[in-house]
Amino acid sequence: MPKIATNEVVPGMITNIDIEDKNGRTLLPENTVIEKNHLRILKMWGIYEIDINNENNSFYNQNINNSSDHSNEIVSSRFLKANITNPCIKELFKRNIAMYNEYGDIDNKPFYNEISLSQVEDPDFQRSKYITENQILKNHLELLTLPDIFQKLMDVISRPNSSASDVAEIIKKDSALSAATLRLVNSPFYGFANQIDSIYNAVVILGTQQISVMSMGLSVVNIFNEIPSDFIDMKKLWLHSLGVGICSRIIAGHLGIKELNLFFLAGILHDIGRLVLIKEIPGEINSVIKYAWKNNLLITEAEQSVLGFTHSDIGEKICIKWNLPLIVSDIAGNHHNPEKSQMPYQCSIVHLAEIIVNGLKAGSSGEKLVLPVNEYAWNILDISENAIPVIIEEFNTEINTTLELIG
Repeated sequence: MPKIATNEVVPGMITNIDIEDKNGRTLLPENTVIEKNHLRILKMWGIYEIDINNENNSFYNQNINNSSDHSNEIVSSRFLKANITNPCIKELFKRNIAMYNEYGDIDNKPFYNEISLSQVEDPDFQRSKYITENQILKNHLELLTLPDIFQKLMDVISRPNSSASDVAEIIKKDSALSAATLRLVNSPFYGFANQIDSIYNAVVILGTQQISVMSMGLSVVNIFNEIPSDFIDMKKLWLHSLGVGICSRIIAGHLGIKELNLFFLAGILHDIGRLVLIKEIPGEINSVIKYAWKNNLLITEAEQSVLGFTHSDIGEKICIKWNLPLIVSDIAGNHHNPEKSQMPYQCSIVHLAEIIVNGLKAGSSGEKLVLPVNEYAWNILDISENAIPVIIEEFNTEINTTLELIG
């Protein structure tokens, strides 16, 4: 019998073989009738696929079978460029069908700020060809600077011998982060009876992992806030970047990688080149996106056609200027083409994360279409297709929790 994803298992199904954890300890013996509490046990132990001997229709299969031709047509229009036979894309398609059937068009708001796409000029290829990477980086760009708190926290958290005291001392020097930390630890999410007013105690309780998520999120919010745009919805772009950071860390965790903070950082900064282009040549970028939308192109394809280079080219150089770790700059430059990366396995993780975030419409990078999965990246990761629904569920939970906690 083929294995099915744990999140598609329903009470009443029967295990086909013993279900074991990673250490070989039996969690559920063969022929166990699945109950609700068993599902909690499986999720708690990270079991994302099991053998069963009576495959019932899953929630998603029911939604697809019951979907109308109209919903299929609407959802399919977003998947024109996506390789629909890929297991990740299949899962995203099913979820889009399910969401459409339940909510209708779940996000019909444009990427642009209350302005019709018709108000954006068509690209002027003659003018655009004179814009070069070097001009943007050298002549026009006052480089965005990472907030000091961001870099200091990264330095401390990345040191194996760092302590909660080290992290607390840095947070104390930033009033906004201090306030956010105390707001977080005293939120109903944690439910402590007594008020916690010590930054050190907050760090001990929350852990450096949660602190790093919040601080990086707040720091990147500041970067986005410094880039005014009359057209583009920067909040959606920020949410997209935050989502890719969170999803990258989740995927890396599933693959047993330890440097999760680096993947969060690489994910959250993967599109930093797009921020630079929006800041420096907003008119051209608006035209690029319009050109992509009108011609059913991916934005990188439109950038290459109109500008002669892409946001990835710019992003890699920015990260190098910031002296960020090689993994971060390399991923910023190659997340659409992991096979060109110096670290293809790591780059493939962020690539897959962006596919998932883009496919779920968590924010927007400006793409009209669902991005295709790079088959080289899919093969090198060698991730089970049944892990994808679990990763998506974890992502949905964590992105919603993080947004509530960082305000």
